[in-house]
Amino acid sequence: MKSTFIKRAIAAMAAVPMLAVGMILPFTASADEGGGLTDANLVAAYDFEDENDKGKDISGHNHDLSISDGVEYGKPGDYTSKVVQLRGDGKYMEFPTGLFDGMDNFTLEFASKSRMADSDNFFSFSIGNDNQKYFFSRLRPSSVYTSITKGSNGAEQGVSFNANTTSAWHTYRISVSPTLIAVFMDGQLRGINKNVTTKVSDLGTNLKATFGKSTWSGDKTYNGGIDNVKLWSATYVTDSMVWDGVTVPGSTESDVALPSEDALGDVIGWKSSDTAVMGDDGKIVANPTQDTEVTMTATVTAYGQTFTKDFTITVAAAITDAATAAERLLVDYQLAAGAKLPTDIPGASDAKVTWKSSDAELVGNDGTVVGTDGDTARSVDLTATVTLGDTTKTKTFKDLRVMPKNAQNIASYTRDGSVNGGTRVGNALHLAISRNGTSYEALNQNYGVLFAEANYIVDEANKTIDTTGAEIGRGIADPYLFRMADGKYAMVAVLTKYDTTKNHDSATERRTDGGQVLFLTSDNLYQWDDAPNDYEVTGRVKLTDDTTQFDKGTLTAGWDASAQNYRIGWKVNGASKYVTTKDFKSFTKPQSGPAFNKVSPDLTGIDNAQASNVMPIEQADASKLSERLGRVVNTKVEGPKQIDVSKAGADEAQKSKAELLEEITGMKADGSAVKTKSGRYSKGATARATYSDGSTFDFRVNWNADELDAIDTTKSGTYTIHGTIIQQNYSEQFPMMENRADPNIVFWKGKYYAMGTSDSGGMTTLYIRSSDTLAGLKDAKKGSNVDGGWKVDGQDTYLFGPKDKFGHQGYHWAPELHVIDGRLYCFLAAYPTGGAGDAKLSGSPNWAGPSAYVYELTGEDQDPTKTDNWTEHRVLNKNGKELNLKALTIDMTYFEVNGTSYVAWSQGDDTYAGARAGLYIAKTTKDKPWQVTSDPVRLAQPVYGWELSGVSEGPNVLVSSGKVYMVFSAQEVGAQYATGMMIADAKSDLTKADSWTKSNYPWLKNGTFANQQGLGHNSYFTDPYGDTYNVYHALLNGTGSRHAGILPVHFRADGTPIIDMTTSEELDQSKKDVTLTVTVKSKTVDSGVINAAPTLSGVDDVTVMVGDSFDPLSGVTATDEEDGDLTDSIKVIGSVDTTKAGEYELTYIVTDSQGAKTSKNRVVTVKTKDSGEAPDPNPGQPSNPNGSGDKADPSVNPTDKTDGDKTTTGSSQSEDKPQSLSRTGVAVVSLAGAAMLLAVAGIVLSIWRKRSV
Repeated sequence: MKSTFIKRAIAAMAAVPMLAVGMILPFTASADEGGGLTDANLVAAYDFEDENDKGKDISGHNHDLSISDGVEYGKPGDYTSKVVQLRGDGKYMEFPTGLFDGMDNFTLEFASKSRMADSDNFFSFSIGNDNQKYFFSRLRPSSVYTSITKGSNGAEQGVSFNANTTSAWHTYRISVSPTLIAVFMDGQLRGINKNVTTKVSDLGTNLKATFGKSTWSGDKTYNGGIDNVKLWSATYVTDSMVWDGVTVPGSTESDVALPSEDALGDVIGWKSSDTAVMGDDGKIVANPTQDTEVTMTATVTAYGQTFTKDFTITVAAAITDAATAAERLLVDYQLAAGAKLPTDIPGASDAKVTWKSSDAELVGNDGTVVGTDGDTARSVDLTATVTLGDTTKTKTFKDLRVMPKNAQNIASYTRDGSVNGGTRVGNALHLAISRNGTSYEALNQNYGVLFAEANYIVDEANKTIDTTGAEIGRGIADPYLFRMADGKYAMVAVLTKYDTTKNHDSATERRTDGGQVLFLTSDNLYQWDDAPNDYEVTGRVKLTDDTTQFDKGTLTAGWDASAQNYRIGWKVNGASKYVTTKDFKSFTKPQSGPAFNKVSPDLTGIDNAQASNVMPIEQADASKLSERLGRVVNTKVEGPKQIDVSKAGADEAQKSKAELLEEITGMKADGSAVKTKSGRYSKGATARATYSDGSTFDFRVNWNADELDAIDTTKSGTYTIHGTIIQQNYSEQFPMMENRADPNIVFWKGKYYAMGTSDSGGMTTLYIRSSDTLAGLKDAKKGSNVDGGWKVDGQDTYLFGPKDKFGHQGYHWAPELHVIDGRLYCFLAAYPTGGAGDAKLSGSPNWAGPSAYVYELTGEDQDPTKTDNWTEHRVLNKNGKELNLKALTIDMTYFEVNGTSYVAWSQGDDTYAGARAGLYIAKTTKDKPWQVTSDPVRLAQPVYGWELSGVSEGPNVLVSSGKVYMVFSAQEVGAQYATGMMIADAKSDLTKADSWTKSNYPWLKNGTFANQQGLGHNSYFTDPYGDTYNVYHALLNGTGSRHAGILPVHFRADGTPIIDMTTSEELDQSKKDVTLTVTVKSKTVDSGVINAAPTLSGVDDVTVMVGDSFDPLSGVTATDEEDGDLTDSIKVIGSVDTTKAGEYELTYIVTDSQGAKTSKNRVVTVKTKDSGEAPDPNPGQPSNPNGSGDKADPSVNPTDKTDGDKTTTGSSQSEDKPQSLSRTGVAVVSLAGAAMLLAVAGIVLSIWRKRSV
């Protein structure tokens, strides 16, 4: 269902004038320019060819320019004649005072090449005597702005557009009237404002006019060349300015409403070439017997000039029989409840339609769609009888989908180019949902969910790829959603283009590739079937050889249940066209005729929305879409269940009290953490939060110490303990660490360690800091630039940089700490030999930059903050040589999946010049993670609008519910930087590119957190409790340096991670306070008879092999002195995945009739048949996270949640729980993370952080 076009160079270009390529030719001052510019209204002209009189007016009107002494003059190497070079040193050129007085209509033309900076304030040309009333044009390196005001800068009225003004000479023509400012660049109209209300005569008299000097005293003078200046006292007007937006339909079956005004507001007069068919007013006089072309001629007078334009309208022949009328009858494939079937036919006003339904309970014979009860669609056949005159024709529509009454509406839309990122971001498929059929809510925070692939141009012969320029980027407009006959969702859209050059975002939509559309399919509306990893584009289909752009908003598509094919329709100049297809590979020739009706939603309230169409979907699909693209929020919080404690005797009271407090707080009396068999910290008695998607999470609680002290386990009684939930979401405490880009955190040997690229001071030095708590990593005070990096005294320690023993000079980037098989490693990128890089990299087709290194902690005291404790390894390929001597290799990360070790990194292209860096993967080993053992494979490259201009970098991995999530970042470093996601099945071959699916949209982006922009280059870590966190960088208010932030990772009910959950979303702040009830009960049942607790037998540690079956209740029995055999009452918490090697902890519980409970823990070791080894679940040996007295703290290494087969049987209460593989520094979650059972006094407490149902 995909049509692919190779992204290749097409060696066909229209003739380009010299001025378009930067070589400006001299002009003749007396030439008639057209557009209203004549010799009669030429006021002045300057060619700067007379060395003795540089400012001479060669028009003959003696309006010579005054030029500052010492201005540079001559013929530059990239130009054809002599010019004046203004150098921004206070010099300028001035017109005679008063020359512009009262000149409300004028046109100014000049050639220039700017040398200014984007941040400079200056005027290239100006009129005015002060900073309150003035006219100016400013040529910044990436934009042109021309404006007029009589109320200072707050009241400026003008026009701006993006353009490169510094790379070549360009000719600018500024056309002005009392109501208009239009700016041309190299003969092309680039911007126009037709709503100007200030005119030159409003600026005063004795007006000064200059090239180079601003009317603002503090501004700089212009730095740029000037030549070929002309001034006319007339407004330059072109056909395109007059007729822009003036259209009439190319064909019609009825009267045509002719436009009454042109684009400039002038009255249009109309004349028909055939008044027997259509009058001068556009009304049909008589329907012809066959299609007839009528030419309507429009005439206007604008600024003293007469303009005419012919419009051809085909007047359709009258339809006189039912068969012809029936051919024009279409019915939507999906019928929404409450809809009405058509009873008349466009173009056949006398035709009537009646209906017969195969199921009148779904669609009535009167044409009313009733809809289905329940949640699923049902099919129906409809037969239409068309009557026209004395003729009839029946038409049958098979297996139409009648939607449920509770179906919801999905709206497609784009955003206009005024959004941050311009059309590069706005020209994408956006989705909104309506639950009531009228009002809509934007999904994905009003951000696109589908972006078109860029049109990279490959020159195979010269090994180059053009990835930068005005013609490369592709976006979409008029996205139209529809349902295919096989049940999949589909979209067709018109293609647009944008400039992929850095800082060249444009607000102007530019449609391109006429006759083509983008066609893609989806199972769920949030992941679309394209293939963005290669140099081919996916989904481009050609509908017609006519390259004329379709009329805006006219593209539609749908399944024709009568013809049993798809019909794609559009209009060109109002003329309706369509093609049909069965497979979207081959299409019929375009025909004239109707298309499916387009229903556009009212998206009032959604910022910048440009609405397209509405499609009904079942409630189940709508819920999944809302969960994935909406916000998951906390809906309920439950405190821990009541704890019942058997009263202790006097001699055992202290012991019982201590055990109880450990159960509740997770802490021992000496302040150290209670640890489970897996080495994790106990959470104590937790509060469970439930979320809008059904997922849950267990929060630790800070319990009231005085109330805990008051518990007396020697006396019967009930105690209420109050507590406050411990929440570690730092989204509102951004930044946690200033000037820390590419941040990374690991919990190792009882401490948190944090590193990152120093985003101030040169990025040449890497500092490390440590803390007993996660909160303790936050900057304690303001830092400063020290030794090529950013340092906070008292927290940061110099680790790697130009002054270390390794000798690398220049950049040190993106450090990542990983614990692998109990050993600590630091992955980073640095210049191999310190200067511009390894000499062997000089032959690279692209910038090579730093290369990947791995540092191993080898010192005896294992202190990561001491440089001397580290040993360096350069990353090697499978042959033991440098990983790549022709390309950049940075941002390397390490992870494990199913016992296999991998590294992933960002690498420049070593073959094609101009290509952008992409994501690569290879296998490695635990003992030598600096040497790959397989060939590197590229997984992704930047092709979407949200990624360009930029590279793919910063991979990091999280494993959850059997899926591998590789996060990555893209875009240039700045406010539009964002984080995407690659997803693969954990059982697939991860070194194959086709095992991975790239998300069409970013998962971490602007819009979630106030004042944070450019969010990206994140990594994951797991705290000692097993909770997963996301550390990332962002810009504060979109400018300045990159700073580090920390967020918890939440897992949706389907296992997918949420990496941008806000504080209030994670926890309703009104629900932070919870209570725990502790009841101390007597051991006696009656008459002083003591009830004995049950006995569990057969609960011993056991080892099984991968692939073997395992029954957790086999051989396990329970007996009780009073109740006898209680084997059938045994409950098991936890699960064992015999498909994966590892250690799995099970807890067995049995309760007798009097409430006495017994529990035992059991470790099941699953070994691989080849190695027989099971991984150590927590070699890091974490210790007390609260040593500083903070409320509890998280962070170790990544987590993993898998949904493998659960082998627990019987009366099991198994749950999927995250299990940290802290030795990797990457989040990997497995089934082995079972709930911790604290059985003192027979109480079960869940202590694991859980982010799934």
